[in-house]
Amino acid sequence: MISLILGETRRFIDSSNDTQKFEDNIKIFIRGIIARQYNRLGWDELPGESAADQKLRACIISLGAYAEEPAIVEEALKRFENYKRDPNSLSSEIRAVVFGVPIKQGSTEAFEYLIELHDKTSNSGLKTDISGALTATRIDKNATRLLERIKNPKIIKPQDADRWLVYLMRNRYVRDTAWNFMVAEWPWIEETYKNDKSYDYMPRYAAAACNSREWIRKYKQFFEPKLDQVVLKRNILIGIEEIENRVNWLERDQESVQSFFRDQ
Repeated sequence: MISLILGETRRFIDSSNDTQKFEDNIKIFIRGIIARQYNRLGWDELPGESAADQKLRACIISLGAYAEEPAIVEEALKRFENYKRDPNSLSSEIRAVVFGVPIKQGSTEAFEYLIELHDKTSNSGLKTDISGALTATRIDKNATRLLERIKNPKIIKPQDADRWLVYLMRNRYVRDTAWNFMVAEWPWIEETYKNDKSYDYMPRYAAAACNSREWIRKYKQFFEPKLDQVVLKRNILIGIEEIENRVNWLERDQESVQSFFRDQ
């Protein structure tokens, strides 16, 4: 629950006057609250530990990776290199987190390695972990490359393509790139998913990435002309309401939330 709350709190970053400083304060706070559990759990499964602790370990390491806790980043990079030599060296519980650390750091080598691994493996779980890691990129040209790939069904199955797009739209570093792709490629999206639930869910997926008045404008500009499509109408209206409620909440609590993290 704490992790989910922190995830929602990160929405305030988009509307902050100093996004970098605010995010740095959030990361400092996270490092503090995970320290005790990280010291207790470490990285490796302990004899006789509960399933709850196994899940908690992945949660703590994930938060630490986001917060750029130096010890966690260093260990993740080491385990990524170990995985390249021996895939069995890395637990599936923390695999996605480990994959994501070098990607967030902008490693071209890691990006190319994971692209190649995705395309040659038949393991669906591994593919999912790779997609989560690659879509954490902070580099626009990498995001563009990933978006171009989702139109090729020989590389990415159509039923998986929307996940890549949604993950990239939720990534604030490359959100504009993903949004522009969605707008430009809407005819392809419509043709690919018109008989699938992914099509009418798309307005909701897009709305989940919008956290500001400017994004309300962009959302309405693109989706309101599509209100005449019965299959989309309900989710477009829900999307608009969700964004407006979210932005009102963010504007109302922006100062108090920033003060909380600043004073920790």
